[in-house]
Amino acid sequence: MAKTMKAAKRGKAPFNKDKRRRHHHFLVTVYYADGEKFGRVYTDKEKATRFADRQRRSPVVKSVRVSGLSGLSIVVVRNLAKVQVSVRFR
Repeated sequence: MAKTMKAAKRGKAPFNKDKRRRHHHFLVTVYYADGEKFGRVYTDKEKATRFADRQRRSPVVKSVRVSGLSGLSIVVVRNLAKVQVSVRFR
């Protein structure tokens, strides 16, 4: 009979020590006056804030938010984008 071994639980490595984590992700969410919502993900905080500032100048934009994403959130955003694209072009 084969023995099953449990994987050792390790703590989460800090961002600068973990070689797999190369960059952060920032979600820019734009809320329009007509109720529409648009989101775009950036890996550079400076680019994300410049995009948000550019969108804020538009008269049809109600509000803009820049938020940091964790690994799980990125997967959810990508999956939602796939669903929206498939529904939009049917």
